Amino acid sequence: MASENVKDKDIGKQLIKDIAKYSAHPDCETLYCFIYDPNHNQINPTGLIKDLIKEDQTPKVNIIINPI
Repeated sequence: MASENVKDKDIGKQLIKDIAKYSAHPDCETLYCFIYDPNHNQINPTGLIKDLIKEDQTPKVNIIINPI
């Protein structure tokens, strides 16, 4: 969950760790990451998504930020 204390940089770092962890799991083909941001604390949600999703990465990563 995004908050005044947990913003793009912190969430990005955590998702990088999660993506690395699940990329080592042989049965993980797709990783869905949901960021709940009810107060619109994300400064640049589009940039965060673009930084973390790569076309040829395994597992495939989908990031959902709600609400945007």
